[in-house]
Amino acid sequence: MRSLLIFAFLILTSCSSKNWRDASRESAGIAPKASELKEDIVQIYHARAFRWRGWFGIHPWIAWKKKDDKQYTVAQVTSWNIRRHGTAIKVEQDLPDRRWYDSFPHIIFEARGEKASKIIEQLKPLIDKYPFKDSYRVWPGPNSNTFISYLIRNIYELDIELPATAIGKDYFGATSFFS
Repeated sequence: MRSLLIFAFLILTSCSSKNWRDASRESAGIAPKASELKEDIVQIYHARAFRWRGWFGIHPWIAWKKKDDKQYTVAQVTSWNIRRHGTAIKVEQDLPDRRWYDSFPHIIFEARGEKASKIIEQLKPLIDKYPFKDSYRVWPGPNSNTFISYLIRNIYELDIELPATAIGKDYFGATSFFS
């Protein structure tokens, strides 16, 4: 009975009038403007997931800009990228600090200068080798948290840990769940 009540609560609260198409994807105004930045930068953001999922989890992404670039590059993993592009990973020039469907983004890591340069050098090869680029599952993973956690584990200079609400951060594949 308790499980049924919890399930009913989640279903009813997910039926809000807010549609993802109408949710804000505007810049939060917390990243330095690309045109004014004269050094390399890497930032990791996260925001609460959309609607009721945000009670339980977050969506992280990584953004970077080399000092001579005109725009930031953003890399993230979503389920709909698989349907649209055949891979869960999307790397594109974009605003680094977009709201995640109304949820305000938070910077959880930032590096500038030489440290950022070292990280940027390692990103492209690691993104290309990401082992779960063809799959996405909210739980236990692989998902957006698995992707950022993979980068953190493989780049020494990313000296951060994702929060406990990053469901899937400890996913290592079908045969291994814990590190």
